Amino acid sequence: MSYFRPQNARKIAPRSVCSLPNSTQKVSQKGGRVSCLLACRLIGIIEGEQGKKKQRERNDRIVAVEADNHSYAHVKHIRDLGKAFIKELEEFFVDYHRLSGKQYRILGIRGPREAKKHVKDGVKEAKQGA
Repeated sequence: MSYFRPQNARKIAPRSVCSLPNSTQKVSQKGGRVSCLLACRLIGIIEGEQGKKKQRERNDRIVAVEADNHSYAHVKHIRDLGKAFIKELEEFFVDYHRLSGKQYRILGIRGPREAKKHVKDGVKEAKQGA
């Protein structure tokens, strides 16, 4: 298994493209094109918020692996990535926001059931807003 590198994080469903409230991060050993459609398996969600005090807003990150990637076939839950990998993933999001002048705070890490719930809620919101 490779370690997480920023170029391995690709937004699969950015809000600007499909109006979902969350973006999805694909964990892969190789890069991919941004905004491409891939068959993925949800493995968890990183719950977080960005901004300062009264201007804080939720910015959760759905985490998925490519469905047909044999290197990640054993990964069914985000914890299957291992503590060190998850720590790197958390640090990536904190650093990513810091570089753009924003604060990001991790609220928690949850599994695929919670990730699926967030995706369903996002689809429902998008349909209501359309």
